[in-house]
Amino acid sequence: MQNKQQQFQVKKTWKYLTVLLAVSALGACSSTQQTATQDMVDEACVSYASNMRDKGETSGSPALLLSAANAMQGCVISPLPSYLSKAETEEVMKVMADTTLTYIKAGALDEALKELNKFETSFPGKDLYLPDYTSFVDTATALLNSTDLSAQRLLVLNISPALRQEIERKQYWLSN
Repeated sequence: MQNKQQQFQVKKTWKYLTVLLAVSALGACSSTQQTATQDMVDEACVSYASNMRDKGETSGSPALLLSAANAMQGCVISPLPSYLSKAETEEVMKVMADTTLTYIKAGALDEALKELNKFETSFPGKDLYLPDYTSFVDTATALLNSTDLSAQRLLVLNISPALRQEIERKQYWLSN
C-alpha cells in the first residue's frame, strides 16, 4: 500500500513539475515576444537618416536625400510581424511615410511608389496626417500619380490647396 502511495505521489509531483515547466516556457515565449516587438524601428538609425535628410534638404542635394531615404528604409524590421502594438504601428507608419516623402524629394519616384505600396499593403485602410491635416496617402498618391488623376478624383483627395492647384496647372499645360 505504501509503495502505491509513493508511486502516486511521484506521478503527482511529475504532473506539477510538467505544468510548472509549461507555464515557465510560455512565460519565456511571451517575454521574448515582447522584447522582439519593442525594436521594430531602430531609433539610432532613424536619427542618423533624419539628420542626413535634413542636411540633404538644406544643401539641395538629391544624392544625399536618396542616401537618407535608403538609410531610413533599413531602419524598420522587415517583414513586419503581425503582433504590433498601436504605438509600434504608428512608429513604423511614420518612418515608412518619411521614407516615401524623402524618396519623392530625392526624385526617386519609382522607389517612392514602391514604399507607398508597401505602406498601404502593411497598413490597409490606415493613414497619417501631415502637419496641415492633409492625408499622407492622398498627398503621396497625388505627387506620384498626378498625370493619371481625373478632375473628380483630384477633388476628393485630402491634399493641400497649393498642391491641388499645382497639379491642375500641370494637367492643363500638358493637355493644351
